[in-house]
Amino acid sequence: MGEWTNAELARQIGVPTTDVAAFAAEHADEISEVRAALAGQLAIETAGLWITKKQFRLAEIQADFEDTEETIAQLRHETAANLGVGSRRHYNLNRMRLALLRAAAEEISGPRRPGPRTGDEDADSNVVHYVIEADDFSVDRLS
Repeated sequence: MGEWTNAELARQIGVPTTDVAAFAAEHADEISEVRAALAGQLAIETAGLWITKKQFRLAEIQADFEDTEETIAQLRHETAANLGVGSRRHYNLNRMRLALLRAAAEEISGPRRPGPRTGDEDADSNVVHYVIEADDFSVDRLS
């Protein structure tokens, strides 16, 4: 809340003043959020937590996806049969990529609700309904 100077804080916790100043500069956004929360302007439970912000969660998902892409590119150059493309590791990396894409889609559009729907059934564009129609004559002949 700005009650103590960097030098006073450094003396209290037993570290150099430069460390306190560096910490304050590095975490300025989080510190200002916690100050606002302590002043009653923000929810204290989530103040200063990067994971509570959608853009940061998406950035983490993207970074993980890019890491898997890099690893898969490296696998393409592996020559050993059990390490390269088609290996269990390659399969698991591709599953991870799909899970990351799904997580990003849910982050952007909100989670999908499994189970019976109570509203408009056409609202879910990923549901396919098959209707098999046959006249009684053809069904009776097949029996």
